[in-house]
Amino acid sequence: MVLEKAEEEIYKINGVLIAHYEGKDLDGWVLQGFERRQNEKKICLIYQDARVIPRLKFLNVSHSHGLVTTPNFSGVPNIEKLVLKDCTNLVLIDESIADLEKLIVLNLKDCKNLTKLPTRFSMLTSLQELILSGCSKLVFHPNAAAGVWKKLNISTAKLLQSMWLWRLWILPRKNLVTARSLSVANWPNGLVSLSLADCNLPEIPSGLSILSSLKHLNLSRNPILSLPENLNDLITLQTLVIEGCTMVRTLPELPASLRKLHASYCTSLEKITNLPNMFRSLDSSFWKCKNLVEVQTLFHIKPLRRVVIEMIRDMGLFNLESVGSTEVEMINYLTCTTTKGPIQGLYECGIFSVFLHGNKIPDRFPYRSLGNSTFSMIVPSHLNFKVRGLNACVVHSRCPFWFSSSNFLNVSNETKGLKWTYCPVTAGLPRKNHDMLWLSHWLFGNDELEGGDEVHFSINEEYSFWTKEFGIQLVYEQGNEGRGVQSKSEDMTFQPNTTLSSPVFVAGNVSASASKYQLWTGRFFLCNHRSRIHQLHFRSQERPDYLGFSYLFKEDVPAKT
Repeated sequence: MVLEKAEEEIYKINGVLIAHYEGKDLDGWVLQGFERRQNEKKICLIYQDARVIPRLKFLNVSHSHGLVTTPNFSGVPNIEKLVLKDCTNLVLIDESIADLEKLIVLNLKDCKNLTKLPTRFSMLTSLQELILSGCSKLVFHPNAAAGVWKKLNISTAKLLQSMWLWRLWILPRKNLVTARSLSVANWPNGLVSLSLADCNLPEIPSGLSILSSLKHLNLSRNPILSLPENLNDLITLQTLVIEGCTMVRTLPELPASLRKLHASYCTSLEKITNLPNMFRSLDSSFWKCKNLVEVQTLFHIKPLRRVVIEMIRDMGLFNLESVGSTEVEMINYLTCTTTKGPIQGLYECGIFSVFLHGNKIPDRFPYRSLGNSTFSMIVPSHLNFKVRGLNACVVHSRCPFWFSSSNFLNVSNETKGLKWTYCPVTAGLPRKNHDMLWLSHWLFGNDELEGGDEVHFSINEEYSFWTKEFGIQLVYEQGNEGRGVQSKSEDMTFQPNTTLSSPVFVAGNVSASASKYQLWTGRFFLCNHRSRIHQLHFRSQERPDYLGFSYLFKEDVPAKT
């Protein structure tokens, strides 16, 4: 090893003293790497004799600004990791690098004067990770397309505007024309990890589906408008990172193999087609996705249609027409954002919710608790009337030391051993010193509530809201034999197959939606923004009080068997 004028020195490499005597063989040493030295930028030659250290495995000469060319690598056949990061004056890599059959990692990050790779580069058949970030003058040789490389990382190549991988052009923006279509025909289908972050790509090629081995894909901070519709063809994909893609509006169907989805700061994102494995293993983040209003099969936030407004009015609950222009501040617990706008409806878990300003529960709610967040009732029996659901109305205010935490509405049928805990993905925020109403409409489909059942209702407030009043109204369906029979004035009744149970009002019903939210027999946690509870329970099958969620389940934790 030669440093400028030095002819004979001793270097400490990760705690191992390595003696260098020019021309002498250090065969037998397995070097782990160079520690960073104060004069590292003066390195201009790594070694002279190719036979000096034939068993070298890890060579790191990063930040060697005096290094112009690499030496002949034929005498170091065991190199597995070669790091030349920030060698800003490096212009040539010796062709003998193609003989490094064991080379796994090659890091050329910020070698900004490197213009080409060796013509036999494709012969590096063991190469798994290639880092070319910041190599702004690099032009790939066409023969490189034949290589079987398993990991490609060109993250933070911020000067990119046009890119054709495997005949890869990474040139200054002024020399390029924006690419509208990228070909992946020559990409090796053995790629396992691909990072295209910070590449200023306006479009992602639909041909990505040919990368059948791809497990990790990073597309962060690109001005892309959408992802390929056939993304779900990547049947081995486990990680998808699209953070900071501020122009993406929708996500197509994602593959069932996905285990990680990071989409924070996708500020234009409105709709996600699916979230596979959400309640079992999916690690997801949607921080600051302020426009996200729909995840299919999970929830949908949308302006109230006129038919719904009229239906709520006809039910004697609220006259929403009189408050239609009123703005309500909403918090979204999935995206950790707040927005202000006209009253909207939330459809999730077979439940419809609406939040609006107010301080009084309508008179048609006969069962209520004043100043208490818990009460019980016996479901009355009505001849020719079948209980189909319930309406719940909560009056609450914001606590003085409010922070972002949720309200939980618990409905427990003690007679049948069924309990549902509902925590909406979004909620209205009361103004300071004002109250807010939370109205939710639940439909059931499997006789979960029947006459004579003892039902408990409660609110878990956490630390954000203070419940002032809580009311319940039962929803009955009138059978054919009961036509013309009047129910009690406080009951809400409708005919079978009326629009009340249609998707216009609430998508599906609690019974149909509850299966994916089940923790154990008869126990359902209806929540789309705290999937960690489901995941921990799925992985451990432990009681929730052992998982740190006893405050939610303290009333009904089953005995351990």
